[in-house]
Amino acid sequence: MPSRPRVIRVWVRGSVLEFITDRSVFSYGKADAGSMLLIQSIPAPDGATLLDWGCGWGLLGIAAARSWPDVQVTMVDINERACALARENARRNQVANVEILCGD
Repeated sequence: MPSRPRVIRVWVRGSVLEFITDRSVFSYGKADAGSMLLIQSIPAPDGATLLDWGCGWGLLGIAAARSWPDVQVTMVDINERACALARENARRNQVANVEILCGD
């Protein structure tokens, strides 16, 4: 499917984050309700390591990394486009405490 990036802004845990989404990646053009409920439900992990398995364009992992800068977040996806978006979205939202892995 041809790329058609779309920028969205999402209010998460007291701040607005900006993400690029694209076709062929889960939840194109919007933050899905399930992910929004999940990110609001994560308790403060106090120095933990978090795994975002199937990270897509990065909403959960980036929101967690932004909410808790002392937490290391590893984000994983099989989709190359999703990994590229997650990397760009981490940069856009100025989070350095993430590692994004793409693989099979």
